[in-house]
Amino acid sequence: MADPRPLLSLDEALAKLVAGAAPHAINADESVSTFDALGRVLAGDVLSALDVPPEDNTSMDGYAVHCDDIATAGTVLPVSQRIPAGVVGQALQPGTVARIFTGGQVPAGADAVVMQEQCEAISGEGRGTARVNVVPLRGQWIR
Repeated sequence: MADPRPLLSLDEALAKLVAGAAPHAINADESVSTFDALGRVLAGDVLSALDVPPEDNTSMDGYAVHCDDIATAGTVLPVSQRIPAGVVGQALQPGTVARIFTGGQVPAGADAVVMQEQCEAISGEGRGTARVNVVPLRGQWIR
């Protein structure tokens, strides 16, 4: 059964929409708690008084690297340290990688994180070595 109501043209539909819309009254800027802010519109940017997190961290389990140390896929480098979340590591020494876990603070000297699925841990002296099977891009997996 066909709908007995005729279809509106685009212009008619827009005119009905505009006629039914009413602008909100614009009040002066007002500060309210976040609990009272539901349904309100920000008058400006909200800026945090502190950085959270305070330093760059990784969004992926893997290896913190210095990209210049890995010119080709398959590069093998010694693992210099292990950085779980909540631990501040030492500066990354040239020619090494650091095992890092999600949320771990990226050490100074590292400019990328390579996810663990793109690396191979190789046992050996100390913490062993890692084969990095991709050429990393600066900033990858760092937030």
